[in-house]
Amino acid sequence: MRVAVIGAGISGLVAAYRLEQRARAAGLPLDIELLEAEPRAGGHAWTMREDGFLVEAGPNGWLARPREPHLLELTRELGLEPRLIEANPAAKKRFVKLDGRLERAPDGPPTLLETGALSPLGKLRLMLEPWAKIRPGGRRGDGVRVRRAPRRPRSRRASGGRRDLGHLGR
Repeated sequence: MRVAVIGAGISGLVAAYRLEQRARAAGLPLDIELLEAEPRAGGHAWTMREDGFLVEAGPNGWLARPREPHLLELTRELGLEPRLIEANPAAKKRFVKLDGRLERAPDGPPTLLETGALSPLGKLRLMLEPWAKIRPGGRRGDGVRVRRAPRRPRSRRASGGRRDLGHLGR
């Protein structure tokens, strides 16, 4: 069987990996073509060191919760668990480059109210999220709720590029 996986971000890489595992377990031949527009795999997730700082772009961590063991299990399965680095408490503050300056990303209700990264309406919408109704068709089969994120005013833009998002820590 021939399969094309579009995108070599974390989802595409895991999809290709699981397809290969299942085909091997079933003794089926499989030819996977992993297609990626960028010159490297990994999607938005990557790490760089610059000027003594460690910059994580994109999703750089997760909370290991007993009710959500899948990512930690995959990490163990791939033999990557010894490479996990627990977040440095000094690097708890995270930033987004917005309008050419760093804005602290909210990490709880107090900093949500203080951040300039969201408009007042965006802040209100985020705070009301637990009580928001799901629109028809807004639930996928896996139980994940799908909604749009609050928008910032058009005059305020987060800069793109690898240096603009992530947490900074030494």
